[in-house]
This record gives sequence, structure tokens and C-alpha cells, in this order.
Amino acid sequence: MEEYISHFQLLPPRDLVREPITYYIDATMRQWFEDYGWRVGRRVRSDALAREREAYLSSRYVVGMSDWCSDDVVSSYGVPREQVRTILPGANLDEDSLPPAEEWDGELSPLRLGLVGIDWERKGGPILLDAASILERMGHDVEVVVLGPDPKRVPAHPSLRALGYVHKGRDFLRFVEIVRSFHFGCLLSRVEASGFSTLEYLRLGIPIITTAVGGIVDPKDAGLRFPIEAGGEQVAEALAEVLQEPARYAAMRKAAARDGVAYRWDRTANDMLSLLDGSTPHT
Repeated sequence: MEEYISHFQLLPPRDLVREPITYYIDATMRQWFEDYGWRVGRRVRSDALAREREAYLSSRYVVGMSDWCSDDVVSSYGVPREQVRTILPGANLDEDSLPPAEEWDGELSPLRLGLVGIDWERKGGPILLDAASILERMGHDVEVVVLGPDPKRVPAHPSLRALGYVHKGRDFLRFVEIVRSFHFGCLLSRVEASGFSTLEYLRLGIPIITTAVGGIVDPKDAGLRFPIEAGGEQVAEALAEVLQEPARYAAMRKAAARDGVAYRWDRTANDMLSLLDGSTPHT
């Protein structure tokens, strides 16, 4: 029997299809409305959430891209836990064109903190600049390399290198080269559903710096993780400690290369197929 896998919470309309539906989502609509602050009319919101709950309850599975999402499906929508799964997404990279990684040269100066993302402020850009300023005052040489926003729209700062938008489809090798020049790929968001940039950093063997929020992957021993309220001072202090222990940073790189292998879409597809054909238990 055919079945649908939908990435949108309200499609396909349940009354128009008879085939089983599995939802694969990065966030619930409640999370969009409340955590991201989407503003819609009260009636529209109420109707959307009711339809979403009905869709989930009548689905075969609801699969979240993170535990943050999956847990909300259970707690906010009353979907039975056995109907809900988590399957991590893959990094949005062209695996067939990905060049092999080169060995790290052992240098940590200048320390390159990279950020990929259009929404500079929400993704923690100002925190990185604060951290860079503090580290510079400590005597460390730091570069904050930013891909995505128009350079005219980010603040002037002596440590900032704003490279603008680099299209991964048309200029993939340049994108990979720039990201692999980072010592840390950073995503210090205050709200984030999936944090795809962190998956790309890890897939390219780069340790990550993140906040413990939303669906952002936990770096464990492949980087640094901060509470949501962390500011530039906390980030700078942690990085100053790493700069004093190059072996610790080298271990982070090894962990990133090890863990990053999992963040491929073929692994995601295989996990989804295994779930749907019942060949492998999932949690």
C-alpha cells in the first residue's frame, strides 16, 4: 500500500486521502506560535492547532527531527508515545561532491569562530562578537567569520569577516573550504528548531559551539554547549581554557569527525524506511 510522508503539519488533508500518513517535522505549530513568536489571529491559531492534533492522532507515526519536537507532540497534543519517534536529519551537503578533509595544521591563532545563517542576531552573532572582544583583550587573536547576511547589515567590528551569501549549490567547494577553515562552527540561538548549520559543521569535521535550546544537536565531546542565558563573557572564558589546551581541541576535532559521519540524508532515509517497514526498533 502507498503511504505519505509529509513535512507539513496540515498536509495532506486527512479527508482527501485514505493512505497512511507519517509526519516528519522539525517543530510543531505550537512551537512556531509560542517559541518562535509567529503572530496569527486567535481563531486561525485555534483552528490550526486543532487540525494539527487531529492529523497527528490519525497518522501512522509522527517523527520529529529532535527530541524537543517529538516530546512536544506527546505533551502538547496528547499523541501516544508509541506513535512518536525521533529521527535526526542529515546535513544539507552534496555528499557526491564532498572533498576529503585535510589534517588540522595544529594552529589556533587566529581562532576562527564561524557562523552560517541569514538571521545574524537570532543565531547569536552579537554574542560571538562580544566573546571575540573579550578574547582580544586577553591577548588572543580572533576572527568571527560569517556566511549568509549582507555584510552591510552586520555591525562593524575589527574581528569580523562578513563574506556574504555563498550558494551551496553553485559554489559548493568554496562553501566547504570556508567552513573547514573554522575552528568552531557556532549557533548560539535563543530559539532554534533544527540547527542545520551545526549538522553541516559536524559533517565537515568542525567542532561546534551551541546553546542548549530547541532542536540543536548536543555536541557532547565535539564542542561546547552553553545555557540559553549565556553571554559573550561565558563563551570567551570557555574558549580561553580551550586555547590553553590544544590537545583538548584536537580531541574535539576527532569527535566531530567521528560523530559527523551520521549526519547524512541517506542514513535518515534508511532510518525512516526501517521504521515504516518495521525492521528496526526506534526510540
